[in-house]
Amino acid sequence: MRVCRLAGDFLFCRGPRCSNRGRHLARCRAVSSGDSPCRLPFVLFGLAVARTDTHLQWLGWVAAGAGAGSIGAGLFQAFTGKPTVASLVLTIIGPTVIVLWLLIMGVLLRRRSREVLLSQAVT
Repeated sequence: MRVCRLAGDFLFCRGPRCSNRGRHLARCRAVSSGDSPCRLPFVLFGLAVARTDTHLQWLGWVAAGAGAGSIGAGLFQAFTGKPTVASLVLTIIGPTVIVLWLLIMGVLLRRRSREVLLSQAVT
């Protein structure tokens, strides 16, 4: 996809030939920042958590949904070239939910590791 030819295309462009500069900049940010592909691991981790019995399954579905929503919003914004209200909301909510999910999973994993260490020390 030839979205971002050079950084100078939108940074140093002046005059009437640069009327699509804002659209090009939005597309460039959405595609070249790598925002959408970076959410794929959270979709996969969420699905893995949702499929196991060791963790809360709904917590996995939350992460998978947040990652998929973020990917969809980023791709939609990249292909249309302009942000919509839905894509702006999803690109804010998705990463926020993912960060909270990471925090909760970190606490749960820490508790589980402590339980395993204590059970090994007892035996």
